[in-house]
Amino acid sequence: MSITVQQITEAFETWQTEDEKFVNGNGAAGTRARKALQEISKLVKARRAEISEEKNARKEVKTTVWSIVGVFTPYFFNLLQMIIKSSKIFNNKIFKLSDNLNYETIDTKLEKITIIENFYEDIDLVLSELNKLPITLTYEYLENNITFFDGRKCYMENMKGTEIPYTEHLIKLVSKIIKYPSEFINIQENILINCFRYTDKMKYNLDEYYYSIHRDPINGYYGQKKQVAIVLFLNKHYNDGEGLNFYMPFNLSEKKKDNFVYKKDVEINYFVQAKCNRAVLFDSSLLHGQHTPTHQFKSEMRYTQVIFCPLS
Repeated sequence: MSITVQQITEAFETWQTEDEKFVNGNGAAGTRARKALQEISKLVKARRAEISEEKNARKEVKTTVWSIVGVFTPYFFNLLQMIIKSSKIFNNKIFKLSDNLNYETIDTKLEKITIIENFYEDIDLVLSELNKLPITLTYEYLENNITFFDGRKCYMENMKGTEIPYTEHLIKLVSKIIKYPSEFINIQENILINCFRYTDKMKYNLDEYYYSIHRDPINGYYGQKKQVAIVLFLNKHYNDGEGLNFYMPFNLSEKKKDNFVYKKDVEINYFVQAKCNRAVLFDSSLLHGQHTPTHQFKSEMRYTQVIFCPLS
């Protein structure tokens, strides 16, 4: 297959993906679909010129429309006859760390935390892939999925094509940030997305209570001594005040009621404002949890990706 034909195939797949998004209501995808069609048109002309040049080189006088059509038909036919459209299949290769990410490490009253900007290379493509992930409930409370929703979208790493594809890049980044030998840093490779939304009928008012303050336990998968967690914000927009809280130590078992803690009973150590494609790296033993004070997530789902990095 020539390079031009391969480019036509890729452009056709891009058009399929963006056209389907446009049909489903994504206006910006319409622009990308038109651009893909223009690219196909340009590439078809280029391929026609290649064919003519090659045929002339072979001293073949007759060039028919059918010979040109015959070059493209098998490839377009194969694309159109796919059992499942490529746009429907989860593509973990979309999840690429940005070469232009930057970070800042902050000293809090307790441990250091690091804020990473521009985590993914193409956040829009990542967000489009999230719709293909299955979703399930995290906690089996009676109210879950009635007065609020607390769940996860997840693929486990034991299935080919579903694991995080950037482990080596991420290990180097974590090693550089926390100054820890890369050979002792591991990555739990499942793609894990936390999902949260609530209603006015939620048992506890989020103006008065914090939801899901927790530590992420060390599970001992790698005989690790410690664990670093990364939380990545995945909504396109966040109101001021939406984000992630870190708390001063307190007895969680005494203060927590149905996964809620009264705000006046705890002290915030540090707050990170949420921003699309911003990540926070921290010691997973720190008490932390979502901060959702503005009612934004009554009308939309809150998405965060979580990555655990055990240190052995």
